[in-house]
Amino acid sequence: LYAPLLRRHTSLVFGSHMQQQQWCARYRLPAAKSRVIYNGVDQSHFNVAAVPRTKEQLRRDYGFPADAFIAINVGQLRPEKQQTDLIRAVAVLASRRQAVHALVVGGGVEHGTIERCIAEFGVGHSARLMGATGDVRGLLKAADAFVLTSTAVETFSNAALEAMAMGLPVILSRTGGAAEMVDAGKNGFLFSPGNVDELAGHIATLAGDKGMTRAMGEAAATRVRDSFSFMNMLEEYRSLLFPRANRLMPVVEKESFPAAYRHLTGSEAD
Repeated sequence: LYAPLLRRHTSLVFGSHMQQQQWCARYRLPAAKSRVIYNGVDQSHFNVAAVPRTKEQLRRDYGFPADAFIAINVGQLRPEKQQTDLIRAVAVLASRRQAVHALVVGGGVEHGTIERCIAEFGVGHSARLMGATGDVRGLLKAADAFVLTSTAVETFSNAALEAMAMGLPVILSRTGGAAEMVDAGKNGFLFSPGNVDELAGHIATLAGDKGMTRAMGEAAATRVRDSFSFMNMLEEYRSLLFPRANRLMPVVEKESFPAAYRHLTGSEAD
């Protein structure tokens, strides 16, 4: 079904170069008639200053330990997201006497599976299912690092971009365009999907070095500002749709798009 339809396109937009390469090869599409436009994040909405309460206050509000290292995952609870790997990584670290807490934010069919995993590994004191939320920024500000454990169906994670914009280093499985988002060792880490020991190692590295965590979080926010802003994305689509009249098109005022951004991208926990 896809192949004949896609070959008739005038212009095809992909969310990452990895996706572009895979689809052009799989469906024998002309790469010259396609381009990559990365997702963008509104940093006027996703930034730590937009959340008035301090990290310490937020942790008290949520009942999190004040001095714990907290890794957070935000996303739909679906099999391909494999949040149980984060739970398993916390268990691995607990066996090494490294205290790390995990937050899983979102709702979905895997809620029960994740609950059972927490019970099976005996990490109920350090792993929490937070459910779905309409505004994830407070939880992101309360955390220390963002973890994406997906094994498939990722192109260019909005949840990871939002976490980066909030100043969190990210630990992402090598799926979709993750390697195009993360400069490994500078604003985050990458690990092989399903490799819990590798994931645990990266979490432990950050948990053991507050200075590194802070510096990588700042680098992550800078990366979003420079490469993955909402305005950058908007300009890319505008140049695609109106290549000749682009300079004559009115500029969208910054205040006019945050609500539209959240409407277009859906729930912040998706």
